[in-house]
Amino acid sequence: MLAFDRLEPFGNVEPTYMAATICAIIVNSLQSMFAKKGSYKVIPPSKFIPEWSAEPEEPKEQTVDEQKAILLSIAGALGAKDNRRKK
Repeated sequence: MLAFDRLEPFGNVEPTYMAATICAIIVNSLQSMFAKKGSYKVIPPSKFIPEWSAEPEEPKEQTVDEQKAILLSIAGALGAKDNRRKK
């Protein structure tokens, strides 16, 4: 077993692909039910498989305006209204 762990340190790839397939099915099903027609793309299972050999990306600093835009888009997706006073 130790020799196999040296050859395949992260185990068999098949369970990872099966879990990624389940994730893709769930996400694509939810998109087809709740997203506007034509506003989404089908996500393949490969997007849910971690890339162990990839270099980690440096976290990007978000500006206050970027954070506001993200929160407003989430609130809009949840049906919230913008009650802020216009200047």
